[in-house]
Amino acid sequence: LIGWYIGLIVLAVLLLLTSVIAVFSKDVLIITPKAVVLGHNISFLRMDIDVIDKDEIESVDIGHNPTTERYYLSIISHNQSIVFGKNMPINDLRWIRGCLIRKIVK
Repeated sequence: LIGWYIGLIVLAVLLLLTSVIAVFSKDVLIITPKAVVLGHNISFLRMDIDVIDKDEIESVDIGHNPTTERYYLSIISHNQSIVFGKNMPINDLRWIRGCLIRKIVK
């Protein structure tokens, strides 16, 4: 009986930690003079990055996922594409798209 209680407490603590990590995880879009970098952060740790050189960017589009009714910013090159802002409002994505295009053209 005590084993069940300990098991439930451990499960609750793991669920709580997973929820806290999910709240603090985010994507960061960094525009450098030569590249666009998308960093995937979990809490305070940078877990993964995607890099596209500015010279290789072919298009910057706002896409739509009809299943979830969410919009996202897609940066596309010949070799890869990166997706940013899956939980952001469409007006914010339009502003970021315009800013990104101005920075690429410079």
